[in-house]
Amino acid sequence: MRITVDSEMSKAISLAAIGLTASAGVWSVLRSRSLDTESTNIIDSPLLHIKATLSKSEQEKLSYPPDALPGARDVTTPYGSIRVYEWGPEAGRKVLLVHGISTPCVALMDVADLLVERGCRVILFGTYVRLPRI
Repeated sequence: MRITVDSEMSKAISLAAIGLTASAGVWSVLRSRSLDTESTNIIDSPLLHIKATLSKSEQEKLSYPPDALPGARDVTTPYGSIRVYEWGPEAGRKVLLVHGISTPCVALMDVADLLVERGCRVILFGTYVRLPRI
């Protein structure tokens, strides 16, 4: 069986690989440092504050609105809150997209949409965590 990859899919794969490489580098640096969760102040997701203090119309005007991507949920970890987005056919091939440090997950929205159009189940996450001093 031969798989053909068009230029859009090639771009999507390249962008995903760049994000994964950057995130892997950050992950290895963070793993090399021990995080003491007892003394770490956990920073909650700003989502609770945003939803409590801004009207729906004000939230929609934000450059990164709370519901910018479909399938949103918050996951609490010992290091902070992670906003997870998951959409596409449940039975589809699973694809985890990882953004870089200076790139928010919404930057991968076009890539994610292309993958969903091709039958994939896409998972993206955005972090609101306190990083250790390195």
